[in-house]
Amino acid sequence: MKEIIGTSNRVLEIDLSSREVKEFTVTDNDRRLYLGGKGLGLKILYERLQPGTDPLGKDNILVFMMGVLMGSGAPCSGRFSAVTKSPLTSTITGANAGG
Repeated sequence: MKEIIGTSNRVLEIDLSSREVKEFTVTDNDRRLYLGGKGLGLKILYERLQPGTDPLGKDNILVFMMGVLMGSGAPCSGRFSAVTKSPLTSTITGANAGG
């Protein structure tokens, strides 16, 4: 299987309470299935967020995930998504930005 060009497949996990930083790898298969950005961010949130987590509590997660074309050299491809559990609706929410 050929590696996907344009991504490093590395993600930093930063715990703001303990100031601990970990690095984990996103598989090429997950990149293909979820396409980076919001899709991959939602997958990570789904796997790591416990049911019933208080959206304003310390156990909520905020995921910043780079878009699928980040680093590819394509014009205007520098986009990212942010996904979390919403304090307004207690459901998953997301936003994206870039240029």
